[in-house]
Amino acid sequence: MLTLLAVLVMLMVIFGFSAENAVLSSERSGSITMRILDAASRWFHIKISQSAARGWQKILETPLRKSAHFMEYALLSYLVNWHMLARKMYKEPDFFMKNRKQAITILKRELCLGLLFCVCYAISDELHQLFVPGRAGRLFDVCVDGAGACFGMVIFLTMPLQKVTMIRKERKDAL
Repeated sequence: MLTLLAVLVMLMVIFGFSAENAVLSSERSGSITMRILDAASRWFHIKISQSAARGWQKILETPLRKSAHFMEYALLSYLVNWHMLARKMYKEPDFFMKNRKQAITILKRELCLGLLFCVCYAISDELHQLFVPGRAGRLFDVCVDGAGACFGMVIFLTMPLQKVTMIRKERKDAL
């Protein structure tokens, strides 16, 4: 199923970023931060000296890294929930139309399981970083990841009609 493949790819992307040693990870964040500063200076027509840019880079690097954590897990949560819904719809296409009350109860359970999966993966991700040179596992990062997963779940819940339509089309194409 394509949804499972999307989840697995996202898990590998997160693992890959976590496997980078501290120097490489910091260089990547610094490079992205400098590109953002460069784009902002061009956009707002502001001249920024190299020393000022380095100062801003140090200030913005941590928020950028935490935003990346948040967005990675928002996307993971969205994909996990999409997969769980697609699996349910594939097994029983009219499930959500037959008994709405039972369907909502099951959907809530599936969403909680999806969130739990994402938080457990965040914990394992931080444990993994304990073994990467220069990296550290941080409880704060697990909290940021969990908040991102909650955000992804909210985004998932705000687009139910588009998802149901896509899932039904995917199912018809598979047959």
